[in-house]
Amino acid sequence: MGKTKYELKFHTGDECYAGTDSCIFVTLFGTLGQSDEYEVSERIRGNAFERNQTDKLTLELPQSIGDVYKAELRSDCRWGGAGWYLDYFEVRRQENNAPTAHFSCREWIEDRKVRKYRVTSGLKYEDHKRAEVVCVPSGKKIYVQPHGKVEYKEQLEVAVGYSLSETVVSQIGTNTSISLEGGAGPGQGCTSDLTASVKGAIGFALTSLNSNTKEESIQFNASKKTDIQTTIANDTDEEKIYQVMMNIAKDVHKITLGQTQFEIPEYISNEFGGI
Repeated sequence: MGKTKYELKFHTGDECYAGTDSCIFVTLFGTLGQSDEYEVSERIRGNAFERNQTDKLTLELPQSIGDVYKAELRSDCRWGGAGWYLDYFEVRRQENNAPTAHFSCREWIEDRKVRKYRVTSGLKYEDHKRAEVVCVPSGKKIYVQPHGKVEYKEQLEVAVGYSLSETVVSQIGTNTSISLEGGAGPGQGCTSDLTASVKGAIGFALTSLNSNTKEESIQFNASKKTDIQTTIANDTDEEKIYQVMMNIAKDVHKITLGQTQFEIPEYISNEFGGI
């Protein structure tokens, strides 16, 4: 995806002295990337951000960042009495059937602090998952001599949590699909940028879908140590080679956030499965 336009709409609250002449800056976070910071005041015709007024503008980004789910906003508070009562703002990718992300603010902005807002409505969230249990080789081999016996003991480091390297990103209604392991994705210059964006979007979606989940506690590409201890006897006249097996239990999530789908495996457990 090349250049993509985003429509923004700001509504100043109906409060005394709610308007401002300060410069307002926004940064957008989407399912496929993050924008630069843009000054929006200079892109609005007339006297922007007046009391009980709705202001609209269009930003053209060099690359699509997908559907916007989070935004950062700040004011330069350049004049005395520069406070601004922001009621809400909305962001929509200028494409057919693209959802409108609504950010409910309802607060006075009276300093230069960066404020972070999460979408309150407009984006569809879904999580369909299927459970899988498979027994796979660990890659560890044990050699046992004829009529010999081996006491095998080892601590293996195994995967848990969400695997970003196996995540597939798709745009609903298009043929665009990319694996984070496979290279640059839609609207991105490099895999690391796309991976960071997808990680943020998945964390947002999971915490929005699961009220008991905290974004900072979500594990991506984490690991744990598993202790293996067993005895192997070879009663034959030939050397035997044994393969250490692991039982993997995982959920494969198909998460929809706006018009973007993420298919991501979550490794629940990874235990010794025998020889």
